Amino acid sequence: MYKIRDWLFISGYPTASSKAKRDDAGITAVLSLHKPIEEEDGLTSQFLYIEDGGSLLTKTIEQGITFIKTRYDADDRLLIACGAGISRSVLFAIVALVEIEDMSMKEAYTLIHAHHPKPMPEHLHWQIVANYYGETNDFWQIWGDLTLKGLE
Repeated sequence: MYKIRDWLFISGYPTASSKAKRDDAGITAVLSLHKPIEEEDGLTSQFLYIEDGGSLLTKTIEQGITFIKTRYDADDRLLIACGAGISRSVLFAIVALVEIEDMSMKEAYTLIHAHHPKPMPEHLHWQIVANYYGETNDFWQIWGDLTLKGLE
């Protein structure tokens, strides 16, 4: 599990489905993009199935935004999870930072990259979300700048 902010975390499904791991981090809400996580006392969850490499509908983005904003306004600690915690969860953590902290996608990805060893949103999904926000950024350029910086 990767802590991005006090209120925002990213993980894969195995971690997200572990009550003990969620409790250790104080997680009170989960946005799951892989498989449902059952709600229980002290945990609110939303499941939005997003297939790796598949299309991403505007309706799905907006459902995610609504859940993120609602949980943030409720002072929840939000965990966003996908299968491995690398692609879809990173993308929706970017969405969370754009919506809650008014960052650009590039700023949000750069912040996540500082806390997550291998954040790699799927390129098609990135482009769909960039189009949604009217951003014209090239993911591969951003990724290269961040990744190759340490190799110079």
